[in-house]
Amino acid sequence: MKNRLLYNLTLLSKKPKIMPRVLKNYFLILIGKKRLRSVEVDLGYECQLNCDHCYAAEAKNTKRKYISFNEMKDAIDQAIDQGAIHFLISGGEPLLYHQVFDLIKYINKKNAFSCLVTNGVNLNEKVIGKLKDSKLDVLEISLDSSDPKKHDSNRYKKGLFNNIIKSIKKLEGSKIIIFTSSVFTNENITDGDAEKIISLGKELKIESHFCFPIAMGNWKGKNVLLTKKNIKKASELLKKNNIRSCEEGNYLKSGCSAGVEKICINPYGDVTPCPYIQETYGNITELKLSKILELMRENKFYKKIDGPCMPAFNKDFIKTNMKNINNSKEKPYNPNSKRFL
Repeated sequence: MKNRLLYNLTLLSKKPKIMPRVLKNYFLILIGKKRLRSVEVDLGYECQLNCDHCYAAEAKNTKRKYISFNEMKDAIDQAIDQGAIHFLISGGEPLLYHQVFDLIKYINKKNAFSCLVTNGVNLNEKVIGKLKDSKLDVLEISLDSSDPKKHDSNRYKKGLFNNIIKSIKKLEGSKIIIFTSSVFTNENITDGDAEKIISLGKELKIESHFCFPIAMGNWKGKNVLLTKKNIKKASELLKKNNIRSCEEGNYLKSGCSAGVEKICINPYGDVTPCPYIQETYGNITELKLSKILELMRENKFYKKIDGPCMPAFNKDFIKTNMKNINNSKEKPYNPNSKRFL
């Protein structure tokens, strides 16, 4: 715990105006209160690609309207009031959203960390210049393989891998921290490609980030969860290469922080515990975020941080919550829908 606290404080010292909020959060958590740390803001579900593991197409509902830019800013303000210090901008592909750079600037104006996840298709000199001008803190670029053909095949976009590498090199010397964002699979662990992705990151002098596979979206109903053997290998890879998983970025305790320290706000304003848990407890246009969090944390799985990524590893969670989500015709699934009538 002490090492994690020291690491987080060292990182946060780069934005000294955040420090009072961070210290307040640590204090409140130590006395038993819950505080948000990270919020994913999904701007839209449009994307130029159709990746095998993505949930965006399933989550899109053409009958509903996206929330406005002002409503999104209000949601960010409410999240900051609940402790949030980090906002991850995603989608779909967030660079298709015309006000994405204004949103980054707004997050920075609020003294919070801004991170953007992109597939890399729209990364060109003009966009890279705008990301620099908006003072983006972290850029995560999706990478499915160290092999250009494999990556492009999975993304159904020829030449994408090479464009990503060129873009990373164009960002050299900027203040933007670059990560590659990948998903562990039984295949890339067994054939060594996951380790090669890490090696490629070291060669490019950037960080690597990995998520664990979840049976949702285009992977729903498929046997994609890691075997026990490969879970062990993945953990060894992370430890060997000093890569922190998302479960180690929490304030004090490692583990899945969905609904506790982390939430997601989708393009329609629905608040979910995590983008990979399509289960909502309210909409920010109808309820205050504080109330939504209160309802969410009535669910036993979101009361405390306990164990690794729930939709990837927690058998009870997969059998109950994920089963209800996958069986629901509309996404996100609302277990408390009757309470809002």
